[in-house]
Amino acid sequence: MDNRNRIPSRQMKASELCRESGMSRSAVHYYVSLGLLHRPEKAGLNLHLYDETHLTRLRRIRELKEKKGLSLAEIKRVLEQGKPKGPLSQVGGATADTLEPVDREAPIDDQAADGEDLKNREKIMDMAIKLFSERGYENTKISDITEALRMGKSTFYVYFKNKRELFMECIDRLAVTIVPRESWDEIRNEQEYLLKNKKRGLAFLRAFPGYRGILNMIRGAVGRSDPLMAQKAIEAFRVLSRPMLKDLRRAVANGTVRIKHDEAFVAYLHLVMAESFGYWQMIEPGYSVEEGMEIIMDIVQNGLVHAGSSNQEPDAWKGPAGEVEDSSGCKTRLESISIDPEGFLRGRMGDAEVDVVLSRIQSVRVHDRGDRHEAELSMGDGQRFVIEVNAEDSLHGTAPFGSFRLPLKRIASVSFESEE
Repeated sequence: MDNRNRIPSRQMKASELCRESGMSRSAVHYYVSLGLLHRPEKAGLNLHLYDETHLTRLRRIRELKEKKGLSLAEIKRVLEQGKPKGPLSQVGGATADTLEPVDREAPIDDQAADGEDLKNREKIMDMAIKLFSERGYENTKISDITEALRMGKSTFYVYFKNKRELFMECIDRLAVTIVPRESWDEIRNEQEYLLKNKKRGLAFLRAFPGYRGILNMIRGAVGRSDPLMAQKAIEAFRVLSRPMLKDLRRAVANGTVRIKHDEAFVAYLHLVMAESFGYWQMIEPGYSVEEGMEIIMDIVQNGLVHAGSSNQEPDAWKGPAGEVEDSSGCKTRLESISIDPEGFLRGRMGDAEVDVVLSRIQSVRVHDRGDRHEAELSMGDGQRFVIEVNAEDSLHGTAPFGSFRLPLKRIASVSFESEE
């Protein structure tokens, strides 16, 4: 039974929750709509009751947001680390790894005012993004935003403490809104790697004129002396390039793409190329968005995708040989073992992301911990350590009978042969 459906020891109305957490009513509703906070219990037509778990979560969100300067996407990962996927994997109506939509539940309150809270907050952010893009951060005043919305300044302060907090929230929102909502279904439903990237790029470039100013500001924030602003800007570009990274890794796994470089950097280059064309179009306005994307896709295709008509195959990375034992006890000797084409075992160690070079590993044992999978590594130099791995990643290799692929979650152990 879901613990959230049990009657807690103490329940409270929204006003009490806001008073004890220090959060505004609109912020509480906003976090519920984003999936960062689970939905309250409906106790009547216009009555929703919260409990201690809501209060604890709000205090944690506030600590991560105000003291550590984490973005909403980063807060989501911290809160959900080691837990099964669920409602909290939704941020801003989009998954953390894509700019594509997921279904939202209905608003948490039947009163029109509660829905209006969410709309007002988003209206302020959308107008701020527009004015920041047109005038710059320093030249945009709070009064400019409220006057454009025909809203009182007192209303603004219901939702945001100051312009700095608003700008940091706008960075989070930009990652969701920069690809227009009407393009989400078309992009999500496209399975072919090149066509999906092309459709995403076209949607991005068509919206680019309205966002280029704030994108410039976010780039500038990366080098600012304000460490929280700089970290949020860095995270914004990671979030913006994450859909391309996800598609690239899928294309690598199914053999559509060959790559000998850092996948995250290549995914970021996709974003940079599209953004660069947006600026080039200002320099040479004779180019259309469609022509620009054709040029970009030609560069991507010739640089990444196998050319079926080529008479000469490119040299492929050759991984180490070894023996793989699956969860049923079946053992297979493989040549050229890889988990990604560069020869890394990718995972997490605490808060850090790590890429362990396969050729330096002596053996691996994979353990199912229920809510996660861990790889126990023995290195050639005698080191031993454990990393958390993505159970859906696959090990690839060449067996005597042909190609071999096995998800990490089905692996018991791997013993690598020394190259000496």
